[in-house]
Amino acid sequence: MGNTFIIQQNVEIACQLPSNPVVASNFQVGPLAPGTYDVTANITFSGIGPLPCSPAPITQTAAFTIAPPIPALNARMLLLLGLALAGTALLVLKR
Repeated sequence: MGNTFIIQQNVEIACQLPSNPVVASNFQVGPLAPGTYDVTANITFSGIGPLPCSPAPITQTAAFTIAPPIPALNARMLLLLGLALAGTALLVLKR
């Protein structure tokens, strides 16, 4: 939605493991326009095993910025620039 990502994630954890799991996830979003983006991840846990061990849900927030692209010359323009610089150098050396 606009420049905001809201993620709802349900994570199953094994009750035998520590009760504060580290959650790392990747999400494909495609190309993004330059700008600042806000991310909110709402994570709920459900324990797997004989004992109830679901930690409380957590919300994590972050922001990131996509910079505008740096202008670049294509191959033809680089060739023309090289020829112009070489021509200028030849004129300077002739003097």
